[in-house]
Amino acid sequence: MEPEIVDALPHPVVAIDRDARVLWANRAFRVAFLLGDQPLEGVRLFTVRDWFFDAPELHQAIAAVGEGLPEASCILSRSGGTVHEVTVRGLGPDGGGAVLLTFTDISGHAGAEADRGRCHAQLAIVNEVIRASTSRLTTDEILAAVLERTVALLGFDAGAVYLVGEEPTVAHLRAAHGLCELVYAGSLTLRLEAPPLDALLEGRACYTETYLDVEHDEGELGVFSAATVPVLADGRTIGLLAIASTSFYRFSPLEREVLEAIGAEIGAAVRRGELEEALVQEHRAAELYLDVITHDLGNLQTAALACAEELASGRREPLAASLCETLRRGLSIVRRIGTLRRLGGPVRLLEPTRLGSAVDSARVEAGETVVQVDGDGLVLADELLPEVFANLLGNSRKFGATRVQVRVRELPEWTEVRVEDDGPGIPDPEKEHVFSRYQAGSLPGSGSGLGLTLVSLLMERYRGSVAVEDRVPGNQEEGVAFVLRFRRPG
Repeated sequence: MEPEIVDALPHPVVAIDRDARVLWANRAFRVAFLLGDQPLEGVRLFTVRDWFFDAPELHQAIAAVGEGLPEASCILSRSGGTVHEVTVRGLGPDGGGAVLLTFTDISGHAGAEADRGRCHAQLAIVNEVIRASTSRLTTDEILAAVLERTVALLGFDAGAVYLVGEEPTVAHLRAAHGLCELVYAGSLTLRLEAPPLDALLEGRACYTETYLDVEHDEGELGVFSAATVPVLADGRTIGLLAIASTSFYRFSPLEREVLEAIGAEIGAAVRRGELEEALVQEHRAAELYLDVITHDLGNLQTAALACAEELASGRREPLAASLCETLRRGLSIVRRIGTLRRLGGPVRLLEPTRLGSAVDSARVEAGETVVQVDGDGLVLADELLPEVFANLLGNSRKFGATRVQVRVRELPEWTEVRVEDDGPGIPDPEKEHVFSRYQAGSLPGSGSGLGLTLVSLLMERYRGSVAVEDRVPGNQEEGVAFVLRFRRPG
């Protein structure tokens, strides 16, 4: 084949001798490899744009033809550049060992094959996401599993899931994966009113794609590509899913659709978890109401009947006071049932609430017990806050305490309230069970334990905590101290 003929071929073609020196090359070869009009005859092919041609695969193909194989091929590519399939053929017995190299641009085919492979891998991960989101895991476990698989979906470096709390424009971090400092600096809360996050409240995703052809310095971190998609439930934004990469990435339309579908799937999983939790809570509440009626009120009816019978028999001295106490306890139980019903309803927005006012409202439960308050402050709570102190003061009075000290202390992240009394204290083996429902103590007058259960439920409602300690450390008989920790307003 003469050079004049192959000049008309659309594919790049070059002939080289046994020493790999160029005999001739067609016009398409010069154009494809940006060689212009520079002379090529006699130049070793492996020194021409050697970043491309001087590859082990091409050496092996040429050697195979030189050893008698009629044809051999290989794939040559520059990272991020054109991909060529090179076919090597001998020029025949009169060619003196020369070979002809034909280059076919298969970049589109290779890219399509890579896209197909990536699509299959992504579909497999999407299936894992769906399986995780519909599993019987807890909400936090589902969020962690889905997030990990979503980050793997695109081979990114970090991810996070934020869910909206009591304020519809404030999202709280619920799950993080990888270099979470890349995602909104690892912040525990995000405000969604300002751009670009305000788009999420309208159900729109945000994508950041950087195309500048620069590299990171060694050890440098930074976000070059990121996606933030809304987590949707019942048509409203209840959070966001964010992933980020330190590499350049262009999100395809299909990938955007998949990410936004994952956001909706997370929202559905969270909603399912909320409904299941509500169902469990309703069942527990029904059991609790039944227990209160059959246990506490039944016991009070029996005690009141005994007092009435004694009064009817004429022995009246201490019985009137006993009957009054029994009736007072009955009213207290009815009040607690009312509190339980309100606890089972929707949680209102927690607002700054003054501790001193809550304690004052609860003083009546202390009876003759002296209550002293040291300090005051604002905490995040609602109108049920006095019930916390009513149950604690009532507990102290029931066990015979003569004095209760309420101490308020500001800590870096919490407001701590210690409710200390000089009663008989709580034995160490019973301390870890005092907040359990109907965990009666071993001391006289222990009762049912419902009041302390309410304290624990209310502190959960306020996202705080309650613990029990000795008033005098190491001496459990010198009284008890209940330690409450409340969140402070913004």
